Amino acid sequence: MRTPAYVAKVRRWPSMLARSGLLACLLSLMACSEAPPPVTPPGGPVVSPDSPVKAAGPETVSFCNIEYLGDKVLDTDPATLEEPLVLRGWLGDERGAVPHRIQLQFSDAAGELEAAVPVVLGVDRSDVAAVFPERKGLEKSGFELALDPADLPAGTWRLSLLYAAGEDENAPLRRCDNDRRLVIGAP
Repeated sequence: MRTPAYVAKVRRWPSMLARSGLLACLLSLMACSEAPPPVTPPGGPVVSPDSPVKAAGPETVSFCNIEYLGDKVLDTDPATLEEPLVLRGWLGDERGAVPHRIQLQFSDAAGELEAAVPVVLGVDRSDVAAVFPERKGLEKSGFELALDPADLPAGTWRLSLLYAAGEDENAPLRRCDNDRRLVIGAP
């Protein structure tokens, strides 16, 4: 069982990386490789609704795609996570800016947040950039996130990406939701 001190430490890792400049170094190194490994935060995903990026009623936009779970193309039918797999997709800000403080959120049918996992962009998505040439910052808009059902709550979850539309601590929050659902364990 994870102690509250451990969970608090894991929750702080994205902001510590950003303040130290280490995140910029890591992202620049990722740009040099062709296939970066899936990103899982130290100590596993943060599965708590008490996460650092949480908002009541952020504006919903649809400039993202949660595309694959393993090799399965995701659509509006629920996908099942029975073994550790990689979730892949991309996220861009509708204004063309690079999103910040990103989370994959797991919500129930009533929209209540159950879990949140930090997401780091940086996977090459020149295909997305080619489709939207007027929007800058999409070349590295992809993400790969290792998900293990043992680390996540059982249930049927609606997936969405929550992000800050700017670097400022008070930047408005946006939610990108393209109607993806995930079943973990017995529904």
